Amino acid sequence: MSKKRRKKIYHKNNQVAHLANVKKNAKAPKYAPSIAPKAVARTRQDIKNWNRALQLTKLQDNPKWYLLQQLYDEVSLDALFTSQYKNRQLKAMSERIVLKKPNGDVDEEQTKILNDSIFTSEINQHILDSIYRGYSLVELSFDADGTLAVDLIPRENIDPKGGFLYPDYSDDKKIDYRNVSEFGTWLLEFGQKNNVGLINNAVPHILFKRFAISCWSELAEINGIPPRVLKTNTQDPAALKRGEKMMRDMGAAAWFIIDESESFEWAAAAVQTGDVYNKLINLCN
Repeated sequence: MSKKRRKKIYHKNNQVAHLANVKKNAKAPKYAPSIAPKAVARTRQDIKNWNRALQLTKLQDNPKWYLLQQLYDEVSLDALFTSQYKNRQLKAMSERIVLKKPNGDVDEEQTKILNDSIFTSEINQHILDSIYRGYSLVELSFDADGTLAVDLIPRENIDPKGGFLYPDYSDDKKIDYRNVSEFGTWLLEFGQKNNVGLINNAVPHILFKRFAISCWSELAEINGIPPRVLKTNTQDPAALKRGEKMMRDMGAAAWFIIDESESFEWAAAAVQTGDVYNKLINLCN
């Protein structure tokens, strides 16, 4: 057998042995699976909810961040915000990592490994998100096939100020993750202490913009399908019943019935074209 052939077989056997060793000593995630997903009800958000979420993060005992992070999820549904956010992410993620040796030469092999690895982009993604959302806590582990896996621990369950992980954010039972043996190796934290993230600066603008869009849509509905008014003798049950049936059968527009002796007038609105809402939306954008 040639020397080249023996070297190839030896190298292959080493790879098989290494893979078997990795499978045997695979590192499974410890903290990420301990958090059970919870159902979150979607309700209308306003400035009051924003202030309450911020106040909850400033409590002296057991501050909670789940309301603020859930609010960030809600405002992230804004189309303009999403496009701007993704543009910045794509620009940063398109930059290639360059590793250099002590002498200043580029380590081509290690540079290629990092740039071609999925875990590199995942970690970079969480680092960038920590700028906008305040913090990121990720847990590293090895799959059975030797692939490095990156799990983001839900931000709702993290208190970055005190360094605590809440398996259930509605409970006060917590883990001091900065003092566990995995911290710094298998648990990596990104972000700055007491930083609520850049999204917090956009929250009021997006909430006001959503309010303006909602009001404008109601105005369009009123102008497009104006309510109907019927005058009849409301003291006559037969006439009133006949009037109600007539209004229901005429279509889906809103309607109401008043007495013959009553009068109804539309209030003069300050705006009929929606310009004030358009200006508010543009300002928020």
